[in-house]
Amino acid sequence: MNTKEIENLKVQIKQLQEENQALKEQNAIYKEQLEQKKQEQNKTDKFRAAKITR
Repeated sequence: MNTKEIENLKVQIKQLQEENQALKEQNAIYKEQLEQKKQEQNKTDKFRAAKITR
């Protein structure tokens, strides 16, 4: 492998690391949104269950 190929690979690695970090951050946001939706659904389900049992 020559120097140019090595430099190109270093650039590709850096780009992939940046992309990976961005995906991790996006994943964290999605997980948070999903958790919020679950909690909201839970509240709705509990409210409906309380209405039914009355």
